[in-house]
Amino acid sequence: MTVAAGAALFTPEWFAAAAALAAAAEVPIQAATLGVEYRVVLPGGEVTHHQRFAGGRLVAWERGTLPDGDLRLRQTLPAHLALLTRRGVGNAVLRESAVELQLPGEPAGTVRRLPPPPLDEVLVDWGGSLPEVRTVPTITVQQVLVGSPFGTVSTWFRLERARVVESGVGRVDADVIATRRYADGLAERDGALDVLESIVRGEIGGDIKLLSMFLGIYDDEPCRRARRALSTPALRPLARLGEVLSSPGWATVGEGLAATLPNRRDGPQARTQDEPDV
Repeated sequence: MTVAAGAALFTPEWFAAAAALAAAAEVPIQAATLGVEYRVVLPGGEVTHHQRFAGGRLVAWERGTLPDGDLRLRQTLPAHLALLTRRGVGNAVLRESAVELQLPGEPAGTVRRLPPPPLDEVLVDWGGSLPEVRTVPTITVQQVLVGSPFGTVSTWFRLERARVVESGVGRVDADVIATRRYADGLAERDGALDVLESIVRGEIGGDIKLLSMFLGIYDDEPCRRARRALSTPALRPLARLGEVLSSPGWATVGEGLAATLPNRRDGPQARTQDEPDV
């Protein structure tokens, strides 16, 4: 089934057709449920809609809020269309996305708007106060995460004397390059996996001496503790959403959705793709 080309974006007819298209797709969360609310920023306002997944299928996709959802994402319209269609995903989509949530212990109704991982590792100084080790030379580390809701995204950071002194989004000439799945990277940050376990489905390489030094710093308790401090309740649902949207089943859905947006200047076809989706 295809989404009717004549259905205006985000109308009830569009959601009904999109839900019917997506309902046939198998997604990799067989034993889990996932509810996601999206807030899409438009000129002069915003549109809110939500998806529910259960038993390896999308079971609802409707306009409106989802008060009991697992995750709330706020995005620009171009970023959101890229996320749904998987066209033009990458670092630009990551930059134009935010997670909205209430953190544990905060008063009811207090909603924070936070950068999604791994953008938070660039915008938050998590490693500047790590213990100084004067014998450690400067090391530049490239991190590549595949299978995220935003596509394949890349960040980097530079260590001097074992402290993070600079970081950014994108690709650089690095001494150490670590590639892993988004879900595994978030599980490592949250303490569910160690560094090497998180790279089982990825790879790590670079200068052997610097790589060994980096792993020693990264797997040391002060660094693990600093990274865990970035964790929020959004980590697991973000990881699940990444597995869904990067799955072969959703790739077919994305093709059908993209066919409804052939000439949109603000859509994913008009974007520069920073990182290809993998």
